[in-house]
Amino acid sequence: MAARRNTGGIFGVLELLDKYEDEIEYDLLSVGLDLYEIGREGARTTWRHVLAVTRCHHPDTALARAIDPERAAWQVNVELLAQLQDTLSMLAWNLGGQHGAKPKRIPRPGTKGETTTYGGGESWTPESFDRWLDEMTEN
Repeated sequence: MAARRNTGGIFGVLELLDKYEDEIEYDLLSVGLDLYEIGREGARTTWRHVLAVTRCHHPDTALARAIDPERAAWQVNVELLAQLQDTLSMLAWNLGGQHGAKPKRIPRPGTKGETTTYGGGESWTPESFDRWLDEMTEN
């Protein structure tokens, strides 16, 4: 059978099994199902179970770690710690008079060092902001 791109349903499961058979088997076993009993009389595991496990896997499953190891390693607690570190670094830099290089954010998976700049680099004094706010509220 020729491999298809973006195949869904059972064909998609078969493609995943070609590449990640051990991981899918492990994930099924961890929920009490057996990949190799499909089609046998009295089997509890169905193709629908395999489809559900492959479509609805969470980041700490073997399949998720095999497909995208970097993202699977980046759990919610790690994201929260990174946000806390970024915030504390920026706070210390601001309280320290903004001397030295501005702290860089901890890189997140999938960002590849991308940054976004807002405002075109212009800075406002409190007075210029007040003038702008007055102009905006006059209308």
